[in-house]
Amino acid sequence: TSSASPTSPPTTAPPSPPPAVVATGSVKLEVDDATSFCSNKSSTTGFVKALAEVMEIEENAIEAVCVAVAERRLSNFRRLKETVTFEYTVTLETGASMDKAAATDKMEAAVAKLQAVNTTELGN
Repeated sequence: TSSASPTSPPTTAPPSPPPAVVATGSVKLEVDDATSFCSNKSSTTGFVKALAEVMEIEENAIEAVCVAVAERRLSNFRRLKETVTFEYTVTLETGASMDKAAATDKMEAAVAKLQAVNTTELGN
């Protein structure tokens, strides 16, 4: 008698995650004390919340870092201002509800919206 060994069903690789659209950028702001501003965690949290709102995406899709820039300038009120730069990375996942082209379009529209908000707020 021969005993047949049980055969396992073929295994399939798990589906690969959908491709993502990644964009990086930076926004400069003038503040009174750049070092204190960047060391305050709520500054970065607030920036991420505002960026997510402008871009109409989830906050967890954004990574941001506040960098104090060593430059000082006179403001309209003749007080010296310092500059901070928020460097950010936004990752938009694509998938069943959004293909890569649609994600790219959303990213481009959001960046244009962010630039308009930034320009208006900074008076440029």
